Amino acid sequence: MAVSLFSEGKNILFTQVGGYGGCTDKLIDSIKINNIKILNLKLCHTCTGSHRDDEFVTIFNNRMCSLLKIHPSDHFTYFLNDGTFQKTNTISNIKMTLNKDRSFKFWEYKKGILSNYSEGIWKNSGNILILNSQKALGKKRASNNWIHFKNTKWQIKKNQLFSKKNKYWKLKKTTNSSFTFSNKNL
Repeated sequence: MAVSLFSEGKNILFTQVGGYGGCTDKLIDSIKINNIKILNLKLCHTCTGSHRDDEFVTIFNNRMCSLLKIHPSDHFTYFLNDGTFQKTNTISNIKMTLNKDRSFKFWEYKKGILSNYSEGIWKNSGNILILNSQKALGKKRASNNWIHFKNTKWQIKKNQLFSKKNKYWKLKKTTNSSFTFSNKNL
Protein backbone atom coordinates (compact mmCIF):
# COMPACT_ATOMS: atom_id res chain seq x y z
CA MET A 1 0.00 0.00 0.00
CA ALA A 2 2.84 2.41 0.84
CA VAL A 3 4.50 1.78 -2.53
CA SER A 4 1.23 2.47 -4.40
CA LEU A 5 0.60 5.72 -2.52
CA PHE A 6 4.21 6.83 -2.99
CA SER A 7 4.10 6.11 -6.75
CA GLU A 8 0.99 8.34 -6.97
CA GLY A 9 2.90 11.16 -5.22
CA LYS A 10 1.04 10.80 -1.93
CA ASN A 11 3.44 10.95 1.01
CA ILE A 12 1.57 9.63 4.05
CA LEU A 13 2.57 8.57 7.56
CA PHE A 14 0.33 7.21 10.30
CA THR A 15 0.31 8.17 13.97
CA GLN A 16 -1.63 6.45 16.74
CA VAL A 17 -3.60 8.75 19.06
CA GLY A 18 -6.32 8.38 21.64
CA GLY A 19 -6.39 6.23 24.71
CA TYR A 20 -7.94 7.28 27.98
CA GLY A 21 -8.06 10.98 27.01
CA GLY A 22 -9.77 10.33 23.68
CA CYS A 23 -9.03 11.97 20.33
CA THR A 24 -9.27 15.71 20.88
CA ASP A 25 -7.02 17.00 18.07
CA LYS A 26 -7.67 16.93 14.34
CA LEU A 27 -6.99 13.55 12.77
CA ILE A 28 -5.35 14.83 9.57
CA ASP A 29 -2.27 17.01 9.74
CA SER A 30 0.40 18.20 7.32
CA ILE A 31 4.05 17.96 8.42
CA LYS A 32 7.46 18.54 6.81
CA ILE A 33 10.43 16.26 7.32
CA ASN A 34 13.68 16.99 5.45
CA ASN A 35 11.77 19.52 3.31
CA ILE A 36 9.31 16.84 2.17
CA LYS A 37 5.62 17.61 2.71
CA ILE A 38 3.88 14.64 4.33
CA LEU A 39 0.26 14.01 5.22
CA ASN A 40 0.04 12.67 8.80
CA LEU A 41 -3.08 10.54 9.30
CA LYS A 42 -3.90 9.89 12.95
CA LEU A 43 -5.58 6.61 13.86
CA CYS A 44 -7.87 7.11 16.85
CA HIS A 45 -8.20 4.22 19.31
CA THR A 46 -9.63 3.47 22.73
CA CYS A 47 -7.53 2.80 25.80
CA THR A 48 -7.84 -0.97 25.29
CA GLY A 49 -7.31 -1.05 21.52
CA SER A 50 -4.03 0.79 21.06
CA HIS A 51 -2.01 -2.31 20.21
CA ARG A 52 -4.29 -3.37 17.33
CA ASP A 53 -2.67 -1.04 14.77
CA ASP A 54 0.95 -1.36 15.94
CA GLU A 55 2.14 -3.80 13.31
CA PHE A 56 0.37 -2.03 10.42
CA VAL A 57 1.64 1.43 11.47
CA THR A 58 5.21 0.21 11.95
CA ILE A 59 5.39 -1.66 8.63
CA PHE A 60 3.65 1.10 6.62
CA ASN A 61 5.69 3.97 8.15
CA ASN A 62 9.00 2.13 7.79
CA ARG A 63 8.26 1.42 4.12
CA MET A 64 7.12 4.99 3.40
CA CYS A 65 10.17 6.43 5.20
CA SER A 66 12.39 4.15 3.13
CA LEU A 67 10.77 5.38 -0.09
CA LEU A 68 11.05 9.02 1.03
CA LYS A 69 14.67 8.42 2.10
CA ILE A 70 14.07 9.68 5.63
CA HIS A 71 14.96 7.97 8.87
CA PRO A 72 11.88 6.63 10.73
CA SER A 73 11.07 8.09 14.15
CA ASP A 74 11.82 6.35 17.43
CA HIS A 75 11.59 7.47 21.07
CA PHE A 76 14.90 9.34 20.81
CA THR A 77 13.51 11.26 17.81
CA TYR A 78 10.62 12.49 19.96
CA PHE A 79 13.09 13.56 22.69
CA LEU A 80 15.09 15.58 20.13
CA ASN A 81 12.13 17.21 18.29
CA ASP A 82 11.95 20.96 18.90
CA GLY A 83 14.84 20.65 21.33
CA THR A 84 17.18 23.46 22.29
CA PHE A 85 20.58 22.45 23.62
CA GLN A 86 23.20 24.86 24.89
CA LYS A 87 26.37 25.43 26.85
CA THR A 88 27.23 28.72 28.48
CA ASN A 89 30.46 29.84 30.13
CA THR A 90 32.60 32.97 30.24
CA ILE A 91 34.63 32.11 27.14
CA SER A 92 32.14 30.53 24.74
CA ASN A 93 28.41 30.07 24.26
CA ILE A 94 27.02 27.27 22.13
CA LYS A 95 23.43 26.76 21.07
CA MET A 96 21.85 24.13 18.84
CA THR A 97 18.19 23.87 17.89
CA LEU A 98 16.66 20.72 16.45
CA ASN A 99 13.32 21.20 14.70
CA LYS A 100 10.47 18.76 14.06
CA ASP A 101 11.11 19.01 10.31
CA ARG A 102 14.54 17.49 11.05
CA SER A 103 16.43 20.72 10.35
CA PHE A 104 19.03 22.08 12.78
CA LYS A 105 20.93 25.28 13.49
CA PHE A 106 24.19 25.47 15.42
CA TRP A 107 25.87 28.62 16.76
CA GLU A 108 29.12 29.01 18.68
CA TYR A 109 30.12 32.40 20.07
CA LYS A 110 33.54 33.06 21.58
CA LYS A 111 33.74 36.19 23.74
CA GLY A 112 30.49 37.42 22.18
CA ILE A 113 31.66 37.07 18.57
CA LEU A 114 30.24 34.44 16.22
CA SER A 115 32.99 31.91 15.57
CA ASN A 116 31.07 28.95 14.10
CA TYR A 117 27.69 28.55 12.44
CA SER A 118 25.97 25.69 10.65
CA GLU A 119 22.54 24.55 9.56
CA GLY A 120 21.27 21.44 7.85
CA ILE A 121 19.45 18.16 8.41
CA TRP A 122 19.55 15.87 11.45
CA LYS A 123 18.63 12.27 12.02
CA ASN A 124 19.16 9.81 14.81
CA SER A 125 20.07 6.18 15.01
CA GLY A 126 19.05 5.10 18.49
CA ASN A 127 20.85 7.33 20.97
CA ILE A 128 23.23 8.79 18.35
CA LEU A 129 22.37 12.15 16.77
CA ILE A 130 23.84 12.64 13.27
CA LEU A 131 24.21 16.13 11.73
CA ASN A 132 24.71 16.92 8.04
CA SER A 133 25.21 20.57 7.05
CA GLN A 134 23.50 22.12 4.05
CA LYS A 135 24.25 25.71 3.13
CA ALA A 136 21.07 27.69 2.75
CA LEU A 137 20.69 29.07 -0.76
CA GLY A 138 20.32 32.81 -1.01
CA LYS A 139 21.73 33.48 2.45
CA LYS A 140 25.13 35.08 2.65
CA ARG A 141 27.40 33.62 5.31
CA ALA A 142 30.92 34.58 6.18
CA SER A 143 32.89 31.58 4.95
CA ASN A 144 35.25 31.67 7.94
CA ASN A 145 32.25 31.24 10.30
CA TRP A 146 30.71 28.27 8.47
CA ILE A 147 31.40 24.88 10.03
CA HIS A 148 30.56 21.85 7.93
CA PHE A 149 29.06 18.83 9.69
CA LYS A 150 29.18 15.65 7.61
CA ASN A 151 27.77 12.66 9.46
CA THR A 152 28.96 14.30 12.69
CA LYS A 153 27.88 12.13 15.61
CA TRP A 154 26.64 13.20 19.03
CA GLN A 155 25.88 10.84 21.92
CA ILE A 156 22.53 11.38 23.69
CA LYS A 157 22.72 10.83 27.48
CA LYS A 158 20.37 12.11 30.21
CA ASN A 159 19.14 15.36 28.56
CA GLN A 160 22.61 16.08 27.18
CA LEU A 161 24.43 15.83 23.85
CA PHE A 162 28.14 14.96 23.74
CA SER A 163 30.04 15.56 20.52
CA LYS A 164 32.20 12.65 19.43
CA LYS A 165 34.28 15.10 17.35
CA ASN A 166 34.96 17.92 19.82
CA LYS A 167 35.22 17.05 23.52
CA TYR A 168 34.36 20.66 24.53
CA TRP A 169 30.93 20.50 22.88
CA LYS A 170 28.77 19.18 25.72
CA LEU A 171 25.27 20.61 25.43
CA LYS A 172 22.40 20.41 27.90
CA LYS A 173 18.74 20.41 26.88
CA THR A 174 17.03 23.62 28.01
CA THR A 175 13.50 24.94 27.87
CA ASN A 176 14.28 28.61 28.50
CA SER A 177 17.50 30.20 27.31
CA SER A 178 19.61 31.95 29.92
CA PHE A 179 21.06 34.15 27.19
CA THR A 180 20.04 35.17 23.70
CA PHE A 181 21.93 35.09 20.45
CA SER A 182 22.13 38.01 18.11
CA ASN A 183 21.43 37.18 14.47
CA LYS A 184 23.14 40.34 13.20
CA ASN A 185 26.30 38.39 12.32
CA LEU A 186 24.37 35.72 10.39
